[in-house]
Amino acid sequence: MSGADDDKKQVGAFAAAAKPVAAEPLPYQGRVEDNEKVAALAKVIHDIVALDKPETRCMLINAFQALSRLVTPYHKDSVYETTKATTVPLDAVVKADIGAQLVIALDSIVLRRAAVSILSALSAGEPKHSSVVFRSNALPKLVAFLDPAAFQSLCWDTMWVAANMMGEGPYERNVCIASGIVRAFRRMFRPGSYSSYRAEHRATLCWALENLMWHQPRPHLDSAENKEFIGDVLSALETEDDHKGRAHLAAAVVHMKVSDVRVVPRKGLMLRLVHLITTAAPATVNSALAICCDITGEDDNAGSQALLKADLLPALVHLLDSASDGNDGGGGVRPDLIWMCLGNVAGGTAAQNGAVIKSGMMSRALNLLRDEKVDIREAERLAWVIGNMACHPKGSAIAVREGAIALFGALLKRVGEDDAKVVVTCLSALKYVMENCDGGGYDTPATLECEQSGVLKQITAYRNSASKAVRESADDIIGTFWDVVVIDNPQ
Repeated sequence: MSGADDDKKQVGAFAAAAKPVAAEPLPYQGRVEDNEKVAALAKVIHDIVALDKPETRCMLINAFQALSRLVTPYHKDSVYETTKATTVPLDAVVKADIGAQLVIALDSIVLRRAAVSILSALSAGEPKHSSVVFRSNALPKLVAFLDPAAFQSLCWDTMWVAANMMGEGPYERNVCIASGIVRAFRRMFRPGSYSSYRAEHRATLCWALENLMWHQPRPHLDSAENKEFIGDVLSALETEDDHKGRAHLAAAVVHMKVSDVRVVPRKGLMLRLVHLITTAAPATVNSALAICCDITGEDDNAGSQALLKADLLPALVHLLDSASDGNDGGGGVRPDLIWMCLGNVAGGTAAQNGAVIKSGMMSRALNLLRDEKVDIREAERLAWVIGNMACHPKGSAIAVREGAIALFGALLKRVGEDDAKVVVTCLSALKYVMENCDGGGYDTPATLECEQSGVLKQITAYRNSASKAVRESADDIIGTFWDVVVIDNPQ
């Protein structure tokens, strides 16, 4: 990405969940003299385009180039230094109403670079400015320039405009899709092509991909060729060595159907994700965690195993330690994604469950659940993780020994009938603990604790809940672990 990065709209990563906005917007009203120049140049452009005479072509080229220089917010002073303009007269450009002339200029080899520069400045402005790009119907023509082999540097200037416009909203994004931008991405992300681009160009491409995937509904990428495209994007994430490119790629991959692609053999991808979790900025960490949640959520458990081999668990433990210690490493990182990863892995094979238990996560989760001030959604998430860790005997034994059943009872009292989803999650976790304690069935330490702590009475009361899901969960537990006499006369 170029030096103008700070003033371009960029979609935030998975954690931000907000519409992209321009950072530090420039004052767009412009200086008086610049506004007058824009008006004069716009009149020249209007008049010459209307005349359409060959002898005026040179004047038209000069007018477009002069206007391009006026609205470009950054000027290159040398190879290494860039000066930021204090004002950019974009309001005057909107008032001049030259959208149609800009689109006509895109058809001219000698005019299109200046036209793209002007459109780029408009796309990075406020909505009233970027709307000129959209209303002029320039997007289909701009998307046609997204071919580095055919258009070289013009391709990347155009990619910047497309990225900004896709960040505006789903409608603008859908126009880009209809114009063929996904085909352009497929071509540009091919391993041989992607690796040949300069780092700042790769970052621009990855940012554009992030904006493509950001808005709901997500683009449909279900075809065979698009699955190959997703594979190419994952390969790019494996090998990208520029931190900006990695951040944008990770945020884009969060919204792709990674499960549609065989990610398990990609050892490099697993290592890269764990590396991002341990070293990247919080927003990128959250993106990497979200991808890991997707991979570990697969039923075949192969993704979890591959990530465990890449040392995922130590990375997650480190994140939790950093967050609890108040270190910068934990600032902004979402604990719910960490716990979701842990819960997914714990719900896998006995060996994977054992690895999570061995890392001390059961005791950690129970200690967090003991805090009555913990947010109810976080408490629900912890109950789910504890239940997954208890889906094998060793985890269940630790849960019973460390008071999980009483904690579940306290959570149920806190919730009451107010939140059926939390109640069902808690009852499901409770069932996992009981059915894996000493072989399950009645008269185990888990069921005895349930009776003595009064949790059985709570479960019995839930059989009359207004929620069908809660009633079914309560009936399932009662029918599995207690007979009719005990149900009617809970101890």
